Amino acid sequence: DGQAEEIYIGDEVPTGYAHYAKAKDDARVYTIAGYTKSSLDKTPNDLRDRRLLTFESDKLARLTLRARGQEIEFGKDAQNDWAILKPRTLRADGSQVEDLIRKLQDARMDAYATPEDLKKFASAFASGTRVATVTISSQGGDQQMEIRRDWEKNYYARTSVAEGVHKVGSDLDEAVDKGVDDFRNRKLFSFGWSDPTSVEVRRPDGAATYTKSGEKWMAGGKEMDAASVQALIDKLRDLSATAFPATGGGGELVIEPTVTSSDGKRVEKVTITGAGGKFYAKRDGEPSIYELDAAAVEELQKAAREVKEQAPSGDN
Repeated sequence: DGQAEEIYIGDEVPTGYAHYAKAKDDARVYTIAGYTKSSLDKTPNDLRDRRLLTFESDKLARLTLRARGQEIEFGKDAQNDWAILKPRTLRADGSQVEDLIRKLQDARMDAYATPEDLKKFASAFASGTRVATVTISSQGGDQQMEIRRDWEKNYYARTSVAEGVHKVGSDLDEAVDKGVDDFRNRKLFSFGWSDPTSVEVRRPDGAATYTKSGEKWMAGGKEMDAASVQALIDKLRDLSATAFPATGGGGELVIEPTVTSSDGKRVEKVTITGAGGKFYAKRDGEPSIYELDAAAVEELQKAAREVKEQAPSGDN
């Protein structure tokens, strides 16, 4: 009802770990725990929100990074996975994007920087080299951060949220000073650790389809050895690009696996070809070319050849 209450906190008691305290209009004196006193004994600087960006990651809709002369825009795809929207539509490495978001969220101002420090930061920022500019778009609106580097490789940030220029760590620079290929998904398959329900493999010498039925893998009405099918799935899961050539690819078919996962909602077909001693892959419906390590392709071919029927009960 508009009434104010005041509590006075005094010295530490002789035995320690507690402080004297009393209410303003009460003659009685009490003792309170030391941590209670510490939680109240704050300066405005202690209570200041030191975040340089205040967005909530679960409400993030778009993220735009301008670095190395490129503009990279990230957004969510139909599976709610991070995707690269600009400079062209590409699959993104979700862990790299999440790391960038986490570093932006963790960026803090130095609570103990003096006014003189802040003047030095502003001067260094003004004469520094721009490293990157980041724009965050969420339900709460847009927030922006610009990061610059001085000649001594110190990093400074200015944002649309926090007043002034603030010194930041080199880990933030490492997160933003990247090109589009650094954020691309090198994995040929996106099913991750979800269990596929079907794996089809087409090779020049024939084709086979393995379908999950309960805990068993079946092919042509026969039960397959689960360990050998799992070995094939593991090789498909680990298959990654070593480079993203702008042109090339083609050649003769080496192997063409198709994996169905997420209860049939995700179907991924990858065509792997060989030409001039190199191996290339293309995902169905995507223009990107993936260059593959020759040893990885050979291991995948070996795993596909070694899928076998389940041995009859009692056989060793």
